Amino acid sequence: MQRTKLLLSFLSLFFSHNIIAQRLAPRIPKDAFVVATINGRNFFDLIGIDQFNRSKIGQALIAKLNKTNNGNLQGLEDLGFNLNAQVYIYSTKTDSIRYYGMSIPLRSSTKVGDFLKTLGQPQKLQNGHWILDLNEKKQLLIWNEQTLYLLSGELRNSFFEDEKTAEKYGIVNKKLSDEYDEAALDPAPLMDSVDVEWDAVDSLNKDDFPLDSTAVDSYNLAPPVAEHEIADAARDSMYDAYYASIAADDSIKSRLLKEWLYQEAVRLVESQEAFGNPSFKKSYRKNAMASLWLRDINELYQDLLPGVHSAYASLLGVKTEKVGTGFESANVYLTFDKNTATLDGSIGLSNNLAEAYRRIYNRKLNKRFFKYLSKDAIAYTSVAINTENYLKELPILMQQYYGNLLGRYEKEIDLGSSIFSLLLDEKAIGKAIKGDGIFALTAIKEQEVKYTTYEYDEDYNSVEVEKTKKESIPAFLAMFSSTDMNLFKKALALGVARAKLTENEGIYTISGLKGPLEVHVLLKDGIIFFGTALDDLRNIQYNRYESDLSSKHKKLLNDNKFTLIFNSKKMVKAINSLEIPATKQALALQDKIQGLGDFYFTSKGVKGKKMVGSFRAELPGSKRNALQYILDVVESTAFRP
Repeated sequence: MQRTKLLLSFLSLFFSHNIIAQRLAPRIPKDAFVVATINGRNFFDLIGIDQFNRSKIGQALIAKLNKTNNGNLQGLEDLGFNLNAQVYIYSTKTDSIRYYGMSIPLRSSTKVGDFLKTLGQPQKLQNGHWILDLNEKKQLLIWNEQTLYLLSGELRNSFFEDEKTAEKYGIVNKKLSDEYDEAALDPAPLMDSVDVEWDAVDSLNKDDFPLDSTAVDSYNLAPPVAEHEIADAARDSMYDAYYASIAADDSIKSRLLKEWLYQEAVRLVESQEAFGNPSFKKSYRKNAMASLWLRDINELYQDLLPGVHSAYASLLGVKTEKVGTGFESANVYLTFDKNTATLDGSIGLSNNLAEAYRRIYNRKLNKRFFKYLSKDAIAYTSVAINTENYLKELPILMQQYYGNLLGRYEKEIDLGSSIFSLLLDEKAIGKAIKGDGIFALTAIKEQEVKYTTYEYDEDYNSVEVEKTKKESIPAFLAMFSSTDMNLFKKALALGVARAKLTENEGIYTISGLKGPLEVHVLLKDGIIFFGTALDDLRNIQYNRYESDLSSKHKKLLNDNKFTLIFNSKKMVKAINSLEIPATKQALALQDKIQGLGDFYFTSKGVKGKKMVGSFRAELPGSKRNALQYILDVVESTAFRP
């Protein structure tokens, strides 16, 4: 039920502010550094508007929207948005704030205006625009005849860490340690007042009370206060002062956020300059249902690293403004066709970095690996890099990145890179480990394993007891290429001499591993094999292994520098063989994914001046297209009673 609510909330946001119109590039601020595009026409070409309205998701969404719209919506088209156009979701930033916005074209501003009035009282802005402040959500809605904007913001904490900036805005930035320094939990003042009262009692003479001694007891004095109670009171006062300071700072920041959001809204409606970033224009794909463009990867690094105002950054000599990764803009595209969903991505590279990665990826996968792979494997992953070139390029890349970032230690990093390069024999290592390899997950099996526990006998003495339990054990086969196996032969001989390995007819078994897993090693024909199935390695050793790898998988492995192939049918079969209890939702999902094909992630390495990669999911052809199938899966799981 909770997942259904979350899904509806997301979809409500998506359709209320998202699906939408013509060429909106002029409606994106010129300084946007990230832009996401959702193509409404492509979405509703795959799933018709009538079909969506009739779906469980559509019905639940309309019902949710009607709670604030007096039940006037019959379908999503009644909202007044242009469902056959594009919406742009973007972000801009300054040193003090990040802005997040949506730019949505309208089909009927009257309908949209009527709907938005149910959320609050809009005010006239300028240039024919209206503005509505959603106070609780700290968001602004701005619209005119053509476009609706949703604008929100997030203050950057690093901006207010600077002492002069904090002082300018009246922010204290009090730390709890400051309160300890000021108060130090000193109970002396309170104790002095207690001592005075009890000194007064000691000074009384019983002759001054002729009635009886109980008169002394009736003397109106406060009882003595324990020291720990005084300390608790001082501590409570300290915490109160600390949290009061935090609340005051938050109040100032909330006011600033509201002011800056309003200023950004005015800037947005006044600006006539179109968003014309050349990289963004080149990134457009007509068939993408959704896409994401990032102006510069370096900006992302700067946001993730300590801010330029941070005391820690200053201490380490970090210069985030000089981050030089060599990466440039990035793009991601989501597309659907008959039975596949595809996510393509690319990252732009500088000339130097592109050349470095071409040298690193100058390796093809060893085709002899294919002789030892089975179509029944659950998953494969492969990599093909040139180890020698990688070790040569690594010091240069480290100097380029960390030398700029940690400016104070640039010479030390330069020296370390030189020592690294001097100590390593890149050519020798490149012969021992060429850089291409494959890992295959062949099975997941349940196996009974013994373990030791303790129980109590009749006399409550702890007694050691041996029991058994079932564990899921992965079976795998891994292999990588080598043109010089002397290093591995010596390592295996040493392992045998130190009783860490056992050898039987050329196959080595690693002993002493925790759990029931046994790993065997075989050296053959320039390939180092690691595997859990001794029979497989025996068959490989004596050329009895029968490979039935599909031509499709061979091509995927051969054509890419990195590949991850996941066989969903085999995984479902492996899970079904295990004694794992499943929920109703899990069973419903399992039923839907029975017909799934392969999931795979591939990367060809460098293409032109870009690092490229792709994720592809093969879905059943039981629906008109892949998006309809996904909608059906969501409905059958999230909306299951």
